[in-house]
Amino acid sequence: MLGTSMFYGSGAGKLPTASAVVADIIEALNNQDHHVEMGWNKESLTISAMNSFSFRYFVRIKGIAEKRVNEVEAVFGKVEVVELDHMDEFAVLTETMTEEEYGLKAKKLPGIRQCIRAELNANKQSPA
Repeated sequence: MLGTSMFYGSGAGKLPTASAVVADIIEALNNQDHHVEMGWNKESLTISAMNSFSFRYFVRIKGIAEKRVNEVEAVFGKVEVVELDHMDEFAVLTETMTEEEYGLKAKKLPGIRQCIRAELNANKQSPA
């Protein structure tokens, strides 16, 4: 049995480290009667380029939606428009496209203030 002990060194931070310690203790308690294999397997995995993944994009654009929506749809295709009253800005939610496609299209539209990946295409969670 282990008595009073102290662990120190760099970690993930106060709360993440505490969470990891608690998770390890629970894992040990749940597996008292057998050995849990840990480690890496020999299979090599590849990392896909981010620009090959598909998302919808929430894009903030300078201007008035009523005056610019045709221009935006000429670049991005069908979009859902989001407006706030009395603002010189609106936003659109695009259809699903790859990160690479978004980058190429966005270069054609002046006034983009911000872009946020809205959701991973649920049907294709691997590269397009």
